[in-house]
Amino acid sequence: MATHTVTSIPQLITVSGTSDETINIDAVVGPGREALIEWVSGTAIQINAKGAVISTSGTLSSTVTKFIVPYQLADLLHCKGGAGSETFLITCL
Repeated sequence: MATHTVTSIPQLITVSGTSDETINIDAVVGPGREALIEWVSGTAIQINAKGAVISTSGTLSSTVTKFIVPYQLADLLHCKGGAGSETFLITCL
């Protein structure tokens, strides 16, 4: 079961800690099967579409504020905050 389930577009997600969390976007996935991730606040946020967050995962911060992540149905996006309480917007394209 996912830590976060996206039910609206866009949706604000708050990472509650520094452990790996998961995001299910199946309910709102768009025809392009991509998700736009936009940094809102906090320290760095790491995102991985292929499994648990690792050192080479994509990172959002105040200097890199957005990127697009490919998505397949039934796959969970993984995220991890740098200090906890980071927030970001997720929009399915």
